[in-house]
Amino acid sequence: MVESLVQPFHKLADVSFLAWWFADVGFFISIRPGRSGTFLNSQLAIWHAVEFESLVAGWIVGNLGQVLQTSDGGLRWDAVTIPAFDPRPTLYDVESLSVGTAIVVGSSGTIIKTADGGATWQVLNSRVQGPLYTVAFLSGNTGWAAGGLGDKILYTSNGGASWALQTAAGVRYIPHEAC
Repeated sequence: MVESLVQPFHKLADVSFLAWWFADVGFFISIRPGRSGTFLNSQLAIWHAVEFESLVAGWIVGNLGQVLQTSDGGLRWDAVTIPAFDPRPTLYDVESLSVGTAIVVGSSGTIIKTADGGATWQVLNSRVQGPLYTVAFLSGNTGWAAGGLGDKILYTSNGGASWALQTAAGVRYIPHEAC
């Protein structure tokens, strides 16, 4: 039964009647609530986040530095090549800034950005060593990334080109589902 395979949920995205549930063993896709869906299984990846920049274009990120991209609403997912890291980072979150532009955060302070639909990726300097679990932008320029042991909040005002460390007084833990 599929329900037993989709535990625990990492992140849920709902895009105009498209529902996506993530599991440690792969991901389940239901095109319309109440109708049958498709279960896609990945033996090697644990997926952490999905982001859609439109009804048809989206990203999925996960362990081993894996990024998948769709341009047909999730019917087909293609692997995207990111810069070489040793070891490959766990990627925890992805945020679309505009069509073709996305920022991904992950372990060891990893922040990468594409501005051409995933054809090329730029490694951005986070200035932190711990994991970054979440990223959120208010606009194409203004955004935050958070993680560490609850003590790392990064701020950018230039689309991620540079990041400044902000303090989180009294904060002990920021779960990666916080944003």
